[in-house]
Amino acid sequence: MIPMIFGYVMGTRAVKRAAAMGVVADNMLGRGVVEQQEFDERLDRMLLVIQAMWDLLKDHGHTDEQLLEKIKEIDLADGVEDGHRTTAPIKCSKCGSAVARNLAKCQFCGTDTNLPTDPMAGL
Repeated sequence: MIPMIFGYVMGTRAVKRAAAMGVVADNMLGRGVVEQQEFDERLDRMLLVIQAMWDLLKDHGHTDEQLLEKIKEIDLADGVEDGHRTTAPIKCSKCGSAVARNLAKCQFCGTDTNLPTDPMAGL
């Protein structure tokens, strides 16, 4: 199962890397290369954590089929099966504007959203 996840992430990674190469072609020693390296390092750490978590779960009897079912459930949470983890915005209690779930305050009126921060945002 992990090779399937790794292959999926690596495929996405290759597409992003190709796009990034086009952007930084003007300045190969510039900021874009450093940012790509930092991104690659974060991705590698994340894959290591995912592998460890899945190994622990399998040790406790979880199956690849259960994992695939959960991935699909999370993917469909926004109503679209597209391979992306997205969350619907909330409505500001004061002005009614749509506010992204990762914001502590409404970007229009400044009202606190009172939402916990997304634990996955830093990955």
